[in-house]
Amino acid sequence: VKIAAAARDAGEEQAMQQKAAALSPDGRITVLKTTPLPMSSTQIREMIRRGEDPSVFLPPAVWRYIQRYKLYSLNFE
Repeated sequence: VKIAAAARDAGEEQAMQQKAAALSPDGRITVLKTTPLPMSSTQIREMIRRGEDPSVFLPPAVWRYIQRYKLYSLNFE
């Protein structure tokens, strides 16, 4: 079993690397390098619930998936 983890902000990445190494010396935990977004996933879901367009914060494929499967209480025709 492999596990991937991502820090919510750049300052957490090094601490997560250290914890991952301590918990799994054989390298089964990988800490991903990410670019923090100015908005949380909770805020994006709230935007969608209010009928606002969150596409500036999401990759196009993710937004299409949300729309297609009517996630987060969307009512697309």
